[in-house]
Amino acid sequence: MPPKWLPSETALLLVLLALAVLTWLPRFEGPIDFRWDGGVYYILGTSLAEGKGYKLLNEPGDIDAVQYPPLLPLIIAGHQWLLGTSDPTTVGQWLRFSAFIIFLVYICVIFKFFKNYLSLHWAFWATILCLFSLHVYFLSDLCFPEIIFSLVTVLFVLYVQKESSRANSISAYLFAVASYALRTVGLAAFVVWILDSLLSKKYKQAVFRAALALIPIVCWQFYIVSVESSYEYNHPSYTYQRAPYLFYNVSYARNITFVDPFAPEKGAITTVDIVRRFAGNAVYFPFNLGEAVSTLRVYWENAFKYLLPDVKGETFVSRRGAFLILYVIGFFVLVGLIVQLFQPRRLVSLYAFAYIGAVCLTPFPEQYARYLMPITPFWFYL
Repeated sequence: MPPKWLPSETALLLVLLALAVLTWLPRFEGPIDFRWDGGVYYILGTSLAEGKGYKLLNEPGDIDAVQYPPLLPLIIAGHQWLLGTSDPTTVGQWLRFSAFIIFLVYICVIFKFFKNYLSLHWAFWATILCLFSLHVYFLSDLCFPEIIFSLVTVLFVLYVQKESSRANSISAYLFAVASYALRTVGLAAFVVWILDSLLSKKYKQAVFRAALALIPIVCWQFYIVSVESSYEYNHPSYTYQRAPYLFYNVSYARNITFVDPFAPEKGAITTVDIVRRFAGNAVYFPFNLGEAVSTLRVYWENAFKYLLPDVKGETFVSRRGAFLILYVIGFFVLVGLIVQLFQPRRLVSLYAFAYIGAVCLTPFPEQYARYLMPITPFWFYL
């Protein structure tokens, strides 16, 4: 039993929520950030709200969208339906407020998550690390699915780890479906859900879970195939509208068939190229993980330049020093995850490695800091 003078769980949670509110005070004004992918999500939400289907209204012919799963656009559409407008300044302000509420819930959930592995006060400090993570802060301000995806992923893990009951199993499944409906990489939740049964030697349960997992996967893939086989898809408004390298207009499966989707002239990827891509990304991955749990390489380099202003070859030293520090940090996180694989409660490590494997298959290493943000709590629970 902790000493009476130590803060209670409720007091610590209130401190966390107060700090979360403080991080949002400077950014309550104006609409949520619609730059980059956020604009695409908003257009898709507008299309749903206007009853036009799941379409990219910015493209000639209002083409069907096949890249992003539809849950975030549905949430945006819900805001537009309730507000009776698609004006981004009005809807964007309410989306910002919703993002704030979701963020508060997120902080509560990850605090609960850490309490499953750590003492109350270490759980508090682990949550602090997540709360003040650069990537968590930055992405919480964008019209991106990352924070909601992280929330449902942590909830999925929490419910899988609870005592076996029908209610807990249904909840875990629904959160897995939600994660897949937010990001394609949410497939990792289904993989881990099935693996958990196999490792527990519950083979009938594993088969049943696999059948349930196939329902949302097959539905989404059937939709993609139906669009790609349609007349409109194969007779686009302009020649390259559905070219595999045109990122938002095609599925992920088509976009990553190039050696480099941003340089399609390098050609299509082969099986050997896939193995090389995965191996190269895996070798380099500790560096990306180091960025995910600390900050971007450029900030480390600037710190070196500030501390070593008169050193010859300052740029070389700062770049190599930053890379080494980030690589070592990420390496020790990976070692911790490997150690946890051999502990009774290995679900978090299983999910982390399934997620890492999926990320390493993608040709976008410059996006890894963003891709790794949703499972930030899994890096700090060790």
